[in-house]
Amino acid sequence: MVADARDHQWVMTSPVCCRQQQIDDYRRCNGFSLIELLVVIGIIGVLLGILLPTVSATRQHAYRVNEMAASRELIQAYTIYATENQGWLMPGYVDTSLPKYRDLAVPDKFGRPLSTQATDRWPWRLASYIQYGIKGSILVNDMLALADDSSWNVQTYPAPDWGYAVSLYPSFGLNMVNLGGDLYHSSNQAGWISRASQARHASRLIVFASAHFSAAIAGYYEIVPPVKLQQGMVHGQPVTTTSMWKPVDDYALSKPPGWWGNVDPRWDGKAVVACLDGHSELLSLRELTDMTRWSNAAATEGNPNLGRSGNSDPNWVP
Repeated sequence: MVADARDHQWVMTSPVCCRQQQIDDYRRCNGFSLIELLVVIGIIGVLLGILLPTVSATRQHAYRVNEMAASRELIQAYTIYATENQGWLMPGYVDTSLPKYRDLAVPDKFGRPLSTQATDRWPWRLASYIQYGIKGSILVNDMLALADDSSWNVQTYPAPDWGYAVSLYPSFGLNMVNLGGDLYHSSNQAGWISRASQARHASRLIVFASAHFSAAIAGYYEIVPPVKLQQGMVHGQPVTTTSMWKPVDDYALSKPPGWWGNVDPRWDGKAVVACLDGHSELLSLRELTDMTRWSNAAATEGNPNLGRSGNSDPNWVP
């Protein structure tokens, strides 16, 4: 019982009310208790555990969509080149210092002369057919950092200069051993084609695919087929072959990309590929062991294993 000085009457005050008042006063002075903080932190941790995979999956989906769109833009430019050059496919690698290839040399997107080595590869020559819009086409996603010469550095992207680096590390590699020509390989490559009209199944013939130079660099200018068919008769006759891939079950990002032709299955075990007819799709490494997807000779024979019977490694399996 306490006295109320205002009306000189006695008022009953509950002990429970006093205790609650003390708790409220304590909280106002001292904030949350340790247990309450731990509960809140636990709830936040659970929510982050639910949200982060969703955010990561959404980001990966957006990246995959970007790469699919870029592949379609590249194959359209590749087709335009052929249309404007009487059906001839763009050579993947040439020596532009030689008189016969000098006309293929182009400047960079700023109009500056490129080194001979930079224009020897296909990226800058194809860039001229997309108004040098290398962002989102030749370079996409993680490789966008290379799209501006001010962001290039030799430690991150080993190359003599920026133009050379762009030519060396595009997001996609070109199947240049079998299409369009390669200064070093196509002259002795059985079944390679120089014109789009020569393709037996343009809808299956791979032109570009997701590529990588290393675990840190998600780009490289060349993709290599599982088997190289050396010069010789193809139809019903033996040809000299060279196995270029390791078994696909051994694939790991930590291993040399060249063991699987520099193809990068970065989308849940699949690579983006663009075919000669202009469409893009996703294919796994195992699906990419089908030689009819790479070589017109294999497509003509209808033989996905063309060249493997003469493989120097009898234990090799796709």
